[in-house]
Amino acid sequence: MAAETEQYEFGPFRLDAARPRLTRDGEVVSLTPKALEVLRVLVQNNGMVVEKELLIQQVWPDTFVEDGNLSVHIFALRKALGQSAGAENYIETIPRVGFRFKAEVQTIELGKVDLIVQKHTLSQVTIEETETIVEAEDSSRLALPPAAVTAPTRTVYWRLAVVAGLIIGSISFVLWWRGRSSDKTRSVQTVRSIAVLPFRRLSANNDDEYLRMGVADALITKLANLKQLVVRPSSASLRFVNSTDDVQTIGRRLGVEAVLDGHLQRDGDRIRATAQLINVADGSQIWAGRFDDSFTNIFAVQDSISDQVARSLALNLTPADQTNLTKQYTRNVDAYHSYLLGRHFVNKRTDEGIRRAIEYFKDAIDRDPLYAMAYAGLAEAYTLSSYFSAVPPRDAFPKAKAAAERSLEIDDSLVEALTTLAYVKFIYQWDFDSAEKDFQRTFELNPNYATARFWYGECLMYLGRFVEGIAQIKRAQELDPLSLVFSSNLGWAYHMARRHDEAIQHLQKVIEADNNFQMAYFYLGMAYESKGKFDEAIVAYKKAAELSGGYPGIAGLGHAYAAAGRHAEAVDILARMDAEAKQQKGIHATAFAIIYAGMNDRDKAFEWLERAYQDRYEGVIYIKVQPFYDNLRSDPRYFELVQRIGLTP
Repeated sequence: MAAETEQYEFGPFRLDAARPRLTRDGEVVSLTPKALEVLRVLVQNNGMVVEKELLIQQVWPDTFVEDGNLSVHIFALRKALGQSAGAENYIETIPRVGFRFKAEVQTIELGKVDLIVQKHTLSQVTIEETETIVEAEDSSRLALPPAAVTAPTRTVYWRLAVVAGLIIGSISFVLWWRGRSSDKTRSVQTVRSIAVLPFRRLSANNDDEYLRMGVADALITKLANLKQLVVRPSSASLRFVNSTDDVQTIGRRLGVEAVLDGHLQRDGDRIRATAQLINVADGSQIWAGRFDDSFTNIFAVQDSISDQVARSLALNLTPADQTNLTKQYTRNVDAYHSYLLGRHFVNKRTDEGIRRAIEYFKDAIDRDPLYAMAYAGLAEAYTLSSYFSAVPPRDAFPKAKAAAERSLEIDDSLVEALTTLAYVKFIYQWDFDSAEKDFQRTFELNPNYATARFWYGECLMYLGRFVEGIAQIKRAQELDPLSLVFSSNLGWAYHMARRHDEAIQHLQKVIEADNNFQMAYFYLGMAYESKGKFDEAIVAYKKAAELSGGYPGIAGLGHAYAAAGRHAEAVDILARMDAEAKQQKGIHATAFAIIYAGMNDRDKAFEWLERAYQDRYEGVIYIKVQPFYDNLRSDPRYFELVQRIGLTP
């Protein structure tokens, strides 16, 4: 028998797929036709996960419908089924995917016996509904003698009653929902922190990962320009690219009040996307939208999403805010494509990733020589190449500076380029005053840019301004609470400020969160050493060396061996480092200086510090605050080097 003649029983309910109609113990349950259609699709796929996109296509095949409409019908179904908030007796939410009908369902194909039973049930309902209607109306106008109420009349009345009930129920639900939406609108006015998650695939056959992450990154950049809103950086969102956690859980971990989540894919010359803004507190949907456009209009899609998100949060947008939300850095789709690939590879933070990022950023610039964001990306990649690709500072930082300056010539409001320029001025040029002015300018443009806060905090620590530096690093951590780099460096800052017990306690917590993050072990080893706990320090340094493949953990280990009087083991590490340095494996001159300082060989220590000075290695400006060099401070060569760098003793 055809599927439309089937009925489905679950619990006290029966769903008639042909009419369609839902009854509970023989009583009709008031639902809109679309809600019944949603229920039919879920019930017919009982036990299986039905993705939101498929559900929308099945129920609204030829209509543009936002995810919010589906949510309304799911809510109505749960209410009708008596499913309490948080319970999943019938309809289970599969976070970020769809829904599953989980009750046991019995399929009934209508035969002769079942038809008789159904007729009996219908007769009972007809009588009850007719009597209810007559009792509810003014008897002087509507009541009929019992003999005059024929079967056809009763049927007409019953149908009218059902229709009236559906209409009244629908109107009541709409009014209730609008009231709820109004309340929700009022409540979201307090939402001032948001995370944008990497977009997920709409289809298993399409995996434009760089595009999905790139669009999320672009939205983060747009929304972060709104000073009223704290937006988690891309580095925070990337941690959840393959997460199976639900949106509320992710939002709580990121410490935000709302999360923008969605799907996206490129299909030939089309781009399709869905997005929804979820209130983390109660899981309610603040806004949702669907987009289907040509790939050349991807900029318009991004503008629309960012604009609608801002409006849904009831932000009081200034003209400058409006401009920032719709600001386009390029109109060249091919240039944008290369830029997205550059962002994708720079975020990998690997030697190969940085090299490929530089190539893609250059290609984007070739396609659009006025692409300011591409220059900013190139500046960042060159800066990172000194750390991840073992490129000497004299090769990396001048190129980073030139790219950042060109970016700012095109657009002087780009905090990404300004932050990189400030960092290069401080770390490489040792132009501390100018760098600090640039950092302050970034905070005027965007007070919530975490990278600027973090780098500025580090620079202040090098100057010995510990209270200010720790405050800035803490602020960076608040803006990106899951960043292991920020959290580990807060432990480092405590250590530099000689607050070693706090450093140890803090770094142990970082390791509890992720016991494979090598920098936390390295900084923990430093703090243990300063407390004279050499055995604990050696264990921590060994773990750091194991996880990093060598430097900087190996340099710390050599210093600990030397400070503990185990000079033979320290000498062995020096020989190993010398062999690796000859193979250009990125061993910095300061690594040798650290170990010789631990051995109290001042001549060798200053010899290697002088090499670091000549090569402009970052580690040399640690000299003012680095505990490794405490035993060098009484030497006149220490004061002379500090003054040449431009630091005050």
